[in-house]
Amino acid sequence: MNTRGTWVDHEGVLQAAPAPRFSDAPDWQPAASPDRGQHSADILAELGLNKD
Repeated sequence: MNTRGTWVDHEGVLQAAPAPRFSDAPDWQPAASPDRGQHSADILAELGLNKD
């Protein structure tokens, strides 16, 4: 399907792989998607708010 490694299937979503790709570099895989609300507390704290 993808001889040049141009596309990566990650969690059922087809994504473009980063460029340039070098022959001696390991295959790239994107990080897992965060769960909904996983970073909410961090974002609120950065804004100076609390969870309530």
